[in-house]
Amino acid sequence: MAELVNEKRADILALAAKHGARNVRMFGSVARGDVNEQSDIDFLAGFDLGVDLNEIWNAVENDIPELGQAVKRLVRRLESADASERRDV
Repeated sequence: MAELVNEKRADILALAAKHGARNVRMFGSVARGDVNEQSDIDFLAGFDLGVDLNEIWNAVENDIPELGQAVKRLVRRLESADASERRDV
């Protein structure tokens, strides 16, 4: 999965910017390099108030379908995840 994120990095960041997301990070098992068959991809990003996360979720599924099934969580605030588990996208 980390390879998929690396391969799609430019697409992920372009999509994030298009929808007002900034400071995109990944956390969890993929960021730690501890992936198993149950793993998903967890992203963290800063958004302005009023941004519709469902709109972004739909954009991920439509614009980057390879990630759509793997991305399970979009987290709005950096404080939501332990800093030791984060890495840049």
